[in-house]
Amino acid sequence: MKNSLILQFLFLTSFFLSPFIQAEETTKVLIVSAMHSAHAKVQLLNQLSEKKNIQFTHQPSRLLEENKKALFSQYSLVIFDSMGARDGKKTFLPFASAIQQTNARFLAINWLESSALRKDINKSQAKQLHDYYGNGGSVNLSNMIDYLNTQFFNPNNKINIPEPIIYAKQGLYHPDYKDRLFSTLDKYLNWQKTSNKRNIKDKPIVAIAMYRNYFSEGDTTVVDTLIKKLEASGAFAIPFYYQARGGKENYDELLTVKGQVIIHTMINLRSIHLAQKRKEEFIRLGVSVIQALSYYSGDQAKWEADKQGISASMTPFTLV
Repeated sequence: MKNSLILQFLFLTSFFLSPFIQAEETTKVLIVSAMHSAHAKVQLLNQLSEKKNIQFTHQPSRLLEENKKALFSQYSLVIFDSMGARDGKKTFLPFASAIQQTNARFLAINWLESSALRKDINKSQAKQLHDYYGNGGSVNLSNMIDYLNTQFFNPNNKINIPEPIIYAKQGLYHPDYKDRLFSTLDKYLNWQKTSNKRNIKDKPIVAIAMYRNYFSEGDTTVVDTLIKKLEASGAFAIPFYYQARGGKENYDELLTVKGQVIIHTMINLRSIHLAQKRKEEFIRLGVSVIQALSYYSGDQAKWEADKQGISASMTPFTLV
């Protein structure tokens, strides 16, 4: 009887008090992308921030509504995401006047030199956010969310946040490795040998050229599936990434041992820019190269039902 009365009391108390108990308000962050898409990274950010009271929204700059002031005023923070300073200046500098008319914070996260596109965020904070966001991956992006909360949105909640993990500009990748990325081929081969009992002896060796963005944005489904299927067939996969440098790329050290190319073929998941330069690289490697086509509009079933088959968006090269 006594327990029953206690339960009834607790129920009535929660019933009468519930209208006065308000959930913690969710902070809204807008990420505006320039010529590229940040959709996958924003999806990952929302997965990581589900219980941290921040909601991220992505909009390509070309689809922004005409009244930028009204749009920006709906958010606590607006992040402009471009490929670099040149792209950022062309796309986002026209928004400078609207920035000064709203109470939101602003940051051109890949063009830190621009004071016109940075508001209520100091240089040190901007650099920290840039390093979290630019290097990406689940660990960095989760720490970035905590950093936003402690620095701007919930400053009374002070916690120790790890520094950003700075990943190599070029390296290798494997989904089974705890840190996912390797800075050298030696480290990758040693991990494969000691952790997975895999070695390159008497096996077809297939390199997979990929973007680091696959990892940083959490969009690795395609490359992960390809790696697993190659390994299941008995091949040894070497997935690698490198930074585009205007035709001056050199990733030979990721595919060679003692100066000798160790791969037998390459699957290229990257788009081909500066085709003549890529041709010279492929000839230098002396192996066959298979160019992959990426379908961005859905899954395999949707592609098979698509009457167009290969669309213009699947074109794997750009004429420059």
